[in-house]
Amino acid sequence: MTVFRADSSKETGTGHVMRCLALAEALKDLGTEIVFITYCQSDALIERLEDSGFRVYRLKSCYPDSESIEESIGYLNQFKDCWVVCDGLLFDHKYYEIIKTLGFKLLVIDDMAREPFYNADIVLNQNLHGLDLTYNCAPGTRLLLGNEFVILRREFLKYIGIKKKFNSELTRILVTLGGMDSNNYTEKILLTIKDMLSANQVKEALELTVVTGGGNRYADRIRAIDMPVPTTHLHNAANMPELMHTHDIAITSGGTTVWELAFMGVPSIVGRTAPIEDYLVNGLSKNGLFVDAGWYETLDEGHFIRTLLTLIHDKELQKEMSVKAQSLIDGRAIDKLVHQMIL
Repeated sequence: MTVFRADSSKETGTGHVMRCLALAEALKDLGTEIVFITYCQSDALIERLEDSGFRVYRLKSCYPDSESIEESIGYLNQFKDCWVVCDGLLFDHKYYEIIKTLGFKLLVIDDMAREPFYNADIVLNQNLHGLDLTYNCAPGTRLLLGNEFVILRREFLKYIGIKKKFNSELTRILVTLGGMDSNNYTEKILLTIKDMLSANQVKEALELTVVTGGGNRYADRIRAIDMPVPTTHLHNAANMPELMHTHDIAITSGGTTVWELAFMGVPSIVGRTAPIEDYLVNGLSKNGLFVDAGWYETLDEGHFIRTLLTLIHDKELQKEMSVKAQSLIDGRAIDKLVHQMIL
């Protein structure tokens, strides 16, 4: 058995739960019983976990609320001698100590190394900047750091070894800002693109696909925007790998979707929606993998439009970025991680 402890809210998004989902699927395929203990504001995400065959305990509040701690410990006490996987911005060394004191093996998925001490069996940081961080850990803790440990969901793995192909007669743009997009940056981006198109600055034929997550409460409002090019709206799409494979450019935020786009070889414009995304976006843009759009909250529309126009019109740049991105991720991180858990 493996117990996953991850939360999802409008502040933290759905990425932590989705990252756990990828590992949970692989463990379930090996015959492991999977349990999720989660505070989750997205009914669609809970439904996805349950449809995957996982047992789900839904918490009434988010860590570090005292009720959340007591409730989660109550659920954990039902289980013995198994792994607990923790993934979340709000979890801290105090919570990790509680889990270890209860006798569990602990895998911490962490992006920032900001805790003073990690009492864990494994610490995983799948980001490029993870290689540059220092973790103060208990003796014997195994550190799995860097892009060779990027976790991908099962549906992406059929694309291992497949190189990105681009459309020749038009440019297809995918807009996807995660499961929540609680500040509705999708609308801001679409209105900026609409201004660009109204100014007749685009020489290529364009098509847009806009994906809103299951927790996006602005989906109807976004769908109502009258775009001057063919635009498809999808809500809580289940075919993200296929969408990425058939689009030439993506516009996204600096969460877990970035790594999926890199694996699929999609040249992307990436904007920040939260401070933690600074680490990821800075590292990837410096390596020429993606273009940094800055903060969506204070979007520089002129810079964004110039960046998008460059990508649309420069097919060679698209191909160059695609090759660089796909060279980073081999799609086999799950196998490596599962191997570490069964050692």
